[in-house]
Amino acid sequence: MENPKRLIPSRGRAALLATACLIAPLHAGEPVETSSFASKEASKRAAALEEARELLGKGDESYKSGKYAEAVEAYSGAYDLIPNAPATAELRRATAQRYSQAAVQRGRELSRKGDVAGARALVDRVLAEGVAPNDPLALEFRAQLDDPIRTNPAATAEHAANVDEVRRLLYTAEGAFNLGKYDEAKATYEKVIRLDPYNAAARRGLERVANFKSDYQKAAYDNTRAEMLAAVDAAWELPLDPLPIDPGLAGPGAMGNMDPLITAKLDQIIIPRVAFEQTTLSEAVDFLRVKAGEITEGPLSGVNFSINLGDKAAQIESLRFDLQLSGVPISQVLKYITDMTRTSYVTDEYSVIIQPIGGTDTRLITRNYPVPPNFISSISSSAPSNAAATADPFAAAPANGGSLLSQRLGPKEALAAQGVPFPEGSGVTYLANTNQLRVTNTESAQEIIASLIQTTVQAEPVNVLVRMTMVTTDQKNTEELGFDWTATPFGVSENHMFLSGGSQGNGGSLADVPINPGSTPGAAPGVTSGNRSGEQAF
Repeated sequence: MENPKRLIPSRGRAALLATACLIAPLHAGEPVETSSFASKEASKRAAALEEARELLGKGDESYKSGKYAEAVEAYSGAYDLIPNAPATAELRRATAQRYSQAAVQRGRELSRKGDVAGARALVDRVLAEGVAPNDPLALEFRAQLDDPIRTNPAATAEHAANVDEVRRLLYTAEGAFNLGKYDEAKATYEKVIRLDPYNAAARRGLERVANFKSDYQKAAYDNTRAEMLAAVDAAWELPLDPLPIDPGLAGPGAMGNMDPLITAKLDQIIIPRVAFEQTTLSEAVDFLRVKAGEITEGPLSGVNFSINLGDKAAQIESLRFDLQLSGVPISQVLKYITDMTRTSYVTDEYSVIIQPIGGTDTRLITRNYPVPPNFISSISSSAPSNAAATADPFAAAPANGGSLLSQRLGPKEALAAQGVPFPEGSGVTYLANTNQLRVTNTESAQEIIASLIQTTVQAEPVNVLVRMTMVTTDQKNTEELGFDWTATPFGVSENHMFLSGGSQGNGGSLADVPINPGSTPGAAPGVTSGNRSGEQAF
């Protein structure tokens, strides 16, 4: 692009200075003796020339910035304002040259955008008679517009606008694809197809999007298949037997506790740190519920809490308290919380229930208690009897025939005699073979029974059974056993055996051995009679 400063020839600048000199006397010195009409005309031309000068400056700035449409408008306005007089002829030619150059550049822009008709109209205004009909640059560009090889005659402004929009959309779709936004890229490529139905770049983009989505779907298929196969394999897994409850938690020493399983959890789950500041009961219980779930594991993890405050809910929830503890079980934290909120907690088989102090719970729960073998008889003997009858030694004999033995009570009667209430639906069963007491009653009654059992166990005397076995041994060494080797002679024939010799000693005769044929057994002297035999050998 040519330097705009070089567009004004030296002669044009000289003419501009001469015009300024002509205008100067109109504003300074003694007024010229001329007609009123001439004075007004001179002032009008001077003002027009000043405005033209300003438009020329604006046009030069716009041309430098590449704003050719604004430059064309400024140069066109300046050319129209410059008087067609000999004094301004050089300036007018310089302005027409600038106008022509700006119009050609603007025409090229319009042609690139498909507005060939607009470019022709703009150049035709420059080539009009009285402006620059012989400007070579404008003539050359006008010939290019008429050449079907250099300028596509089918180009339109709408097509050019669509080309720009398609270019922008393709860049947008590519950016979305690179960011992994495949749905957005697909929608943008489809917009391109609507504007340009045969755009291959958009179709290739849709193909890439489909390939990447297909790869994802394959991965999703493999993932889903693996998950389902894992679920099928897991269905064949046999569950482990539940862990047995620690007998010590349900033993006689723990009868003061409540439900064994829930109590075991409350005592075994240790909270590392408790920091309550202006905390309500509900917030504290939520904290314990979350901590119990984090610390424990397995299907029986966590502890269920239930808050049942009734009509005192608003009053209790308005209480706020502070509590700082470290390394304490949940049971102890519950004790502190209920003490500060004037509540109490009980348990059933599955949850911890928080209720106001003095609240009544009519739900029946069943629990098993291990008891000593003599528990029923022990609480029966300590039960209060008919004091009026026993206080009078001269009272009539009882109906059982005057027996002084205490009447044997059943488990329900014995507990009732100790003050345990038995509402409708409650009951008690004593299993003698396992020394188990199965009680169905309310929570408050269960606490009374647990206290009775604990008191009985503590008062039960401790017996120690020692079993002793004594073994006595006796050892006797003897040298009397032997053999008499002097039993000679010895002989055996067809019908008789001949044996003699030996010594009598302190033994008896061998009466069962016939010495000679026909002899009577025991009649002959003994053979080897010096040896012990029979009962005398040991």
